[in-house]
Amino acid sequence: MKLRRTAARIAHGTDHMPAHALVMRLAVILFGTGVSITTDSWFSVMAAAMSVLCWVVTLWELHDAAIDCEQDLDDDTDEDQGDEAETGFGTAA
Repeated sequence: MKLRRTAARIAHGTDHMPAHALVMRLAVILFGTGVSITTDSWFSVMAAAMSVLCWVVTLWELHDAAIDCEQDLDDDTDEDQGDEAETGFGTAA
């Protein structure tokens, strides 16, 4: 049950990550995977490790963005939140 909740949070976190950031991370992961499959040296091991690290960091940020969103919904008050500057980047960026 906890795995299902984590997967739902990660899926919800994609709403808070800008599309260009998500596409760039997926491109890095796919490139690293391709290099690790086609190369037969220490470089393939390093590329595979970096791809796994990128996956972990991306999923971690998406999960944290969803938790922040849930906490914001729980802490919903009538106070004006206007003192925070808009940067144009999502929570997970």
